[in-house]
Amino acid sequence: MRQGAAALRLALPQILSMPSESLSPQVVRLVQDLAEDWRYLDRRIALVTKEINEIAEQDAHCRRLMSAPGVGPIISSAMMAAIGTGDAFQKGRDFAA
Repeated sequence: MRQGAAALRLALPQILSMPSESLSPQVVRLVQDLAEDWRYLDRRIALVTKEINEIAEQDAHCRRLMSAPGVGPIISSAMMAAIGTGDAFQKGRDFAA
């Protein structure tokens, strides 16, 4: 099997349908449980990402930060959480340091 999450995601149905001589029922059950956990985490990540996007779009400071190339909702909201509005810095260079 190829490396990576996408390859594993595609191969899981085939892996789980292998003959019982290849995989024991316990292993099949374990992999099914882990796959369900993975699906749950994917849904949870999507919900949290949506929430962060909504918060960033509503905050004027986040929107301003997102106008910079390469800065999106997650980075802008993390910066706001870490440094606030940046009033503690006299210059941008101080923040960069």
